[in-house]
Amino acid sequence: MNDLAGEKKIRSRNLFGKDAAIADVATWRKPDRVFDGEFTELDLGDRAVELWHFGPGNTPGDTIVYVPEIKTAWTGNSLSNERIGKTMLLEGGPREYIDTLARCKNKLDIKRVVPGHGPMGKPEAIDNLVNYLWWLWREVDEALRLGLTRDAAIEAITLPKRFLISRFSPASRVNPLIQNFHRLNVMATYQALSNERADSSKIARAA
Repeated sequence: MNDLAGEKKIRSRNLFGKDAAIADVATWRKPDRVFDGEFTELDLGDRAVELWHFGPGNTPGDTIVYVPEIKTAWTGNSLSNERIGKTMLLEGGPREYIDTLARCKNKLDIKRVVPGHGPMGKPEAIDNLVNYLWWLWREVDEALRLGLTRDAAIEAITLPKRFLISRFSPASRVNPLIQNFHRLNVMATYQALSNERADSSKIARAA
């Protein structure tokens, strides 16, 4: 995030006219500690907290906060409750995200997920999201093979019921939001796969 004024403008939409609450924000809050690579550990005195970066997901810098003692992972927006199982592909396509989730599952013994939004979840949330991302990748790949434009692909690749919350659940009221996330994910995946095809064509012509 390099545009503070632009970011404040975006955040003000959620303040319902109370822009004064962020009017005095003039600089970015920088982290007190940073780490390079996959892992670092924080000593909180009576508890060790692990920070893991397995690769890009919801964003390139997604970090999992894991407490081994209780086998709980705070995942931010990279995971949600297993019944919801959706995310937003903000920067990039599903391929790297799937690899990131696989590394996370293989490395950490997760019994409980604390997502960025919604109720706490179970480790099945990882498999559910991977299943969705693989399906999304195949559908968009086929749309590109058939020559569909981006907008046509967004309209054609609708979300199956198996990826939505049951209408008998009170949580089903968020299904319209999940469907909107999915449309954004189709757009992001279309762009990512288009870029891959363009890069492959350049390499083939140069060979």
